Amino acid sequence: MIKKKLPKSKVTFLRVVQAVRLLVYKDRVWFWLMWAAICVAGLFDVLRPWMYKRLFDLLAEGVTETAPLMAALFAILSFYGASWVLNQIIPLLNDRFIPEVKARAIAESFQHLFKQSMQFFSKSHTGSLTQRIRRFSDAVASLLDILQWDVIPATVLFIGSLGSMYLRSPGLALMVFAWLIFYVVINIWVSKWKLKYDKKRSKLDSEVTAMLSDSFSHYPEVIAQASQKREHDRLLQTLVPWRKIQTFTWMLGTFNGAIQWGMAIILEMAVFYVAIRLWQNGVLTVGDFALLQGLLLGIFFQIHGLGRTIRNAFEAVAGATEMIEAIDSTPEILDSPVAKKIKIKNGQIDFDQVSFTYHSGRLAVDNLSFSVKPGERIALVGPSGAGKSTIIKLLLRFADVSGGSVKIDGQDIRTITQESLRSNIAFVSQEPAMFHRSIYENILYGRPTATRKEVYKAAELASCLDFIEALPEGFETQVGERGVHLSGGERQRVSLARAILKNAPILILDEATASLDSISEQAIQKALHVIMKDRTTIVIAHRLSTILSMDRILVIKGGQIIEEGPHEKLLTEGGVYANLWKLQSKGFLK
Repeated sequence: MIKKKLPKSKVTFLRVVQAVRLLVYKDRVWFWLMWAAICVAGLFDVLRPWMYKRLFDLLAEGVTETAPLMAALFAILSFYGASWVLNQIIPLLNDRFIPEVKARAIAESFQHLFKQSMQFFSKSHTGSLTQRIRRFSDAVASLLDILQWDVIPATVLFIGSLGSMYLRSPGLALMVFAWLIFYVVINIWVSKWKLKYDKKRSKLDSEVTAMLSDSFSHYPEVIAQASQKREHDRLLQTLVPWRKIQTFTWMLGTFNGAIQWGMAIILEMAVFYVAIRLWQNGVLTVGDFALLQGLLLGIFFQIHGLGRTIRNAFEAVAGATEMIEAIDSTPEILDSPVAKKIKIKNGQIDFDQVSFTYHSGRLAVDNLSFSVKPGERIALVGPSGAGKSTIIKLLLRFADVSGGSVKIDGQDIRTITQESLRSNIAFVSQEPAMFHRSIYENILYGRPTATRKEVYKAAELASCLDFIEALPEGFETQVGERGVHLSGGERQRVSLARAILKNAPILILDEATASLDSISEQAIQKALHVIMKDRTTIVIAHRLSTILSMDRILVIKGGQIIEEGPHEKLLTEGGVYANLWKLQSKGFLK
């Protein structure tokens, strides 16, 4: 397998933190309540060792009366009780807070992705995009968990513990403080160095997901080609770099943890060595050893988790990186800040000296000018790659013109909102899009406010009512992913019913009857004549027999119109269209 060099990400740790902050903002009240509860619980944990110091000092002084000893025990119990109560409240606040933020992360990621251009989606795999969204929401939750359960308690504990030590021995406090600074700096340095490997692991993880999704989504073709082993071998090749980076990053974490634990042991022995000397000099009491031990145990507990916390935080950043890259990328097609909703009275379409060049440098449309009058039906014909589909993409504003303008009723489509533009165009593609929902929901997608009677009428006009009613569950039949439970012709008819229901003033058909048998096609052609009436209609067709009744036919070649007119006129001219008609009417095989 050829090794690919993955692009270096520009997403920083601070950028991820900023994204999390924006997601948290709407629930900031719950966030601050948790902070307050966590800080108070941390203070109780810091003060508790002082209660143990009091108890041990009483014992060391030889106090035998029950009352002071029980008072010391009660004080310890009170601090434990207060900490216990707070630690039950905090998870309840967290359970209310985190799901809201995760849901918002998923919803906003979804919204951001749908702002991207067609080119973005053509370069991305659906499985990989889904993985990005889920990994981002998990990363947000992970970072918030780290902040709430690790960073805040550790900060309170460290400050409180160092303050407590300083009151008994400034030298010990400075020793532990210096050790903490060294420990944290080392962990951050190691984690930052490891971050590039964590990001690489996340990208490779997305590649594995994309590969799995690609194979599963093309299950019929894999089976038909008897290619299960080939796909399995391809998966194994994809897993090789993924497995290696997983092993490498995990081993780094293991070695880092071992070193940190060793550093903690050295600190404890050093503190008690100094404490013994201070006790010998009468500076510390026996109770101070209990205080130091309690404070050190708290520090070590947090420190041991701190190394893991820093690693997990950087890993979460790596997991969020791909989604934030998409969020930060500027969509190729943007509404103007002053864009207005389109107003269509007549439905006239004007292409005025339009040119369009793809990113590859290929010129697809070259200084093209034509008009479609209100209610006129035109067809675009020509060889593959002539520019027919590009013309439709420009009209739908899936891409912006490189030169010239596209207007509807005199309104440049770059000055109107994309949503209002597409809401007024019914588009039926050659490969009909089916959602993994019921047939009824798929038709209703054209106009969600339509009544059930209107849905049935659209199905009838699209000649799909008979096959739908023959199904055991009728309109409630689930079509499966991409409509796999329906035949190609059935999917096409459901797609036409959706366009009929939309009832838009402009209709675009891209080989809309290509997947139909002759009988179904004839029935739908009759329906289409009714639908096209008083609607501005553009049809892309390769089968010329389907466009005989068009008002005008434009023959496209090299992104330009080379012939124009109704069917009979073009035949008499004996040009490109006439040759195409001759080939199709006689057939290629003899």
